[in-house]
Amino acid sequence: MPLYAHIKTDRVDGWFRVLDKNVVFNDETDENVKAEDIAFMYDLEDWQTTVLTQRLTSSPDLLTSMLGQNPTPAETLIKQGILYVNKVGGYYPDPTDEIIAIKEHPQRPLKDNEGFTGWLDSSGHFYECIYGTHKNVAFNRDITEDESAIYFTCAVSPITNKHVNCANIGLKEPTKTQRQWLKTYKHQLSPTQRKDLANYL
Repeated sequence: MPLYAHIKTDRVDGWFRVLDKNVVFNDETDENVKAEDIAFMYDLEDWQTTVLTQRLTSSPDLLTSMLGQNPTPAETLIKQGILYVNKVGGYYPDPTDEIIAIKEHPQRPLKDNEGFTGWLDSSGHFYECIYGTHKNVAFNRDITEDESAIYFTCAVSPITNKHVNCANIGLKEPTKTQRQWLKTYKHQLSPTQRKDLANYL
């Protein structure tokens, strides 16, 4: 399971995904743990490219320059040793004195009513996204053909500055495993997401 650090300061109170180069690039690390961290780094790279593209769409020369200079998450991890990744793909500087807990969780813990952004596949595995990266994450995680995958978004569009909040089931009804996940995490769904999925809670 992925590792998360709860970082709390007077400005920050949330769970950050922990990536440790001694885990990711260690031949003795469990293959499933390593594969999940590497897949997350591919997702993270897509997140960062998407954010730059959305913010610099009117400055194509600057965008091209920034994309060429921006190190990949793997390069940053090798240089820094440990990365603490927030829910929009940013890194937190060394939070040694600000970590109040480190725990394994199946996905990033959220506050009640915060709402998820990502995909829940038919096996009940949640893949976190940021606004505009659902297609890339679905491809990276090999769920483009999963007809039961559930789409979640609860984010502000950087293009329109409007809040987008919904949950949409796939072409097929949610699986038993997905229904169990929805019941387990229903309090973390946004009120709109709970309404959209009311028949399955």
